[in-house]
Amino acid sequence: ERIAANVSDAAFRRARQLVDTRSFAVRTDDVALIPLMDMMNHHPFGNTALPPEEEGDYYVLRARIPIRKGEEITATYCTKGNVELALNYGFAVPCNPFDELCFHFDERMESAVES
Repeated sequence: ERIAANVSDAAFRRARQLVDTRSFAVRTDDVALIPLMDMMNHHPFGNTALPPEEEGDYYVLRARIPIRKGEEITATYCTKGNVELALNYGFAVPCNPFDELCFHFDERMESAVES
């Protein structure tokens, strides 16, 4: 199936994936592809503040904390667990502080917890 006369469904999905995984939320309902800024790696407590600030024709990335010369510039893409990171960004973080584990208790477990 084709989305347009010369764009296949697969090509459209790939392009959409590239935008979804490399864009930044700007303003209320917009996203922007910002060259070089999409090269920052995720860190649960990144040293820069996202989203970047729009100043005229430019986007400005500000440091949240002092960054030493030679130190990697990182960003917190989101405060999500590894399942969401893997699904949305294609990676997981070792010892992710935002990881979650859901437990479903049946009646026997609930009574054991209560006693």
